[in-house]
Amino acid sequence: ATTEIYTLSLHDALPIFGIAIVLLMAVLVIGTKSNGARRWIVIAGQSIQPSEIAKIGVILTFATLICRYKNLMGTFKYGVMPFAVILIVIVGLLFLEPHLSASIIIIALGAIMMFIGGARLLWFIGGGLGVAGLFVLAITVLQYSSERISAWRDPFADTGDTGYQIVQSLYAIGSGGLFGLGLGQSRQKYLYLPEEHNDFIFSIISEELGFIGALLILTLFALLIVRGYWIAM
Repeated sequence: ATTEIYTLSLHDALPIFGIAIVLLMAVLVIGTKSNGARRWIVIAGQSIQPSEIAKIGVILTFATLICRYKNLMGTFKYGVMPFAVILIVIVGLLFLEPHLSASIIIIALGAIMMFIGGARLLWFIGGGLGVAGLFVLAITVLQYSSERISAWRDPFADTGDTGYQIVQSLYAIGSGGLFGLGLGQSRQKYLYLPEEHNDFIFSIISEELGFIGALLILTLFALLIVRGYWIAM
């Protein structure tokens, strides 16, 4: 039996990365504005979120560069500079939307890949301080980010506005009890809990299937993560 090893090249990664950049710029102009942010583009009746494409583009591009510079990842020129430029461009565009959560995810993905790829720990210390300063600035300057942090810390301080979604999700989880209201029997999903079909789907699961169902979902996710680590090792 023979085993084929497929190696990524820039011809594979750059088209997706380029599309992500174009869409991230386009969303700032033609994107649909919701809750003070422009994150979605409607194409042929279908809405897409460019930040999701950006995640794939960053992963593929980083993987390609790590393979290409695998023996030079300990240097600043090859192990830090190209990756930092990519992250600055992507995160800069995300901040203009603004999309703080996607920025955090992409920075974390990039840092993990660089670390596994062999970048020196010293660069992460300096980069971490820079990222921390950037997020402090964002929280201070951007009202949207500041409100999200305040709502996370104390959602009951403003239950009618910034804390509304979190409070309603807690009501959903609490009303589920131990065994839940029954599959499909959620009450919170009827105009009470916004984005119940995506961002707050776990709250609805907890309401319908209770603590037991929620624990089962978390167990499945844990098994998925363990399996991922096993494959990676």
